[in-house]
Amino acid sequence: MNPNNITLSASTLKTLTYISYSGCGVSLFFLGVVLFMYIVLWKQKSDHSAAIHRSLCSALFLLNLTFLLNEWLASYNKDGLCQFIAALMHYSLLCTFTWFGIEAFHLYLLMIKVVNTYIKHYRKMLSLVGWGIPAVPVILSASFNKYGKYSISTELKSVSM
Repeated sequence: MNPNNITLSASTLKTLTYISYSGCGVSLFFLGVVLFMYIVLWKQKSDHSAAIHRSLCSALFLLNLTFLLNEWLASYNKDGLCQFIAALMHYSLLCTFTWFGIEAFHLYLLMIKVVNTYIKHYRKMLSLVGWGIPAVPVILSASFNKYGKYSISTELKSVSM
C-alpha cells in the first residue's frame, strides 16, 4: 500500500486532497447526526440491531475523524503522535470492517436462523469481538514499529501523514 517513487503533480494532489476532505467531512457530519440521534432517542430496551448500528457508526466516525486529523497532526513532526494517529486509524479501520462483519452475521441470524437463536450475553460478546479483535493486529504492528510518518511528494513540496 506504500507507493514508492511516485511523484504527483501539485494540482492532482490538491484535487485529491479536496475530494478526500470534503467526502470525509460530509460523512463525519452525518455520522455525528446519526450518533446524536441514537443517543437522544435511545431507549433502555433497545434491540441488538440498534446496538450494532451504534457501534458501526461509532467505528466509522472514528475512522473519518482520524483521517481528517491525520495531516494536521503530522505537521507537528512528533514521532509518537504520528505513531499514535496511525495506530488509531488502523484500529478504527479494522473495527469498521469487523462491525460490518458482525452486522452481516446478525442479519444472517435474523433472516435465516429465525427460530431458536438465543445467545447468552450476545451484546457483550459482539462488543468484545467488534472492539477487541481489531486491537490484536494493531498491538502487534505497534510492537514491531510499523507505524510512522509517510510523505507524498509533488514537484513543489511534500505532504506528510
